[in-house]
Amino acid sequence: PGGSAAGRTCECRPLNTSILGEHLPRLRPGVMEVTVPMPTTGADYRWLNLMTKVPRKGLPTIAKRLSQGVGGLLLGRRYAAGGQALAAGLFAGVLRAGIPIWTDTTLTRLVGDASRVTGAV
Repeated sequence: PGGSAAGRTCECRPLNTSILGEHLPRLRPGVMEVTVPMPTTGADYRWLNLMTKVPRKGLPTIAKRLSQGVGGLLLGRRYAAGGQALAAGLFAGVLRAGIPIWTDTTLTRLVGDASRVTGAV
């Protein structure tokens, strides 16, 4: 809690995107897709970038995320990290709540009061 001169961040743990089931193709690919399945968080990038200077932190981080990614594939899981994990988690919540998902629909009008929009038709 509170402010910090260095800034604050909130980051998701790697998420198993197979929870989306048939809706998985709707999830956009991550910004930094790699050929090796390795769900890397922002905190992990720090140690990956400093690996030559601090190998005792970088090498275990690589081993952990690589084993999570490859091991997950062997178990039928595909992990996402960062913003993709956040989007997948929010989308999974929408699906669990039974909220209808309409794509390729036309917006007719916005509903609201004088100060804000409360819905779309």
